[in-house]
Amino acid sequence: MNEIGKRIKDLRKNLGLSQAELAVNIGITQSKISAIEKMKNYPSFETLIALKDYLNTTYEWLIEGKESIPVSDELQELIKYFNMLSDNDKWKIIGKVEHMADN
Repeated sequence: MNEIGKRIKDLRKNLGLSQAELAVNIGITQSKISAIEKMKNYPSFETLIALKDYLNTTYEWLIEGKESIPVSDELQELIKYFNMLSDNDKWKIIGKVEHMADN
């Protein structure tokens, strides 16, 4: 998979979006998102603009991977508090989240 397709796919998944959700929000079809992620098609300039804006990232990251993947404000807040916990409490939280995700 070409890097731009991998970056888009990884960011989409990191944000909890399906291909269909991303497609609807940027005005293209799910099959076009799939083709971009698999690098069967390169995104048009208009699609790059829409991806950059909707995914809250930069052209540099999309095209070249020069920045880290943006993280939502909510996730940044969770990370901040998680990092304040003791190692024992971190493992307790991880266990609870895994249990919640499995249900």
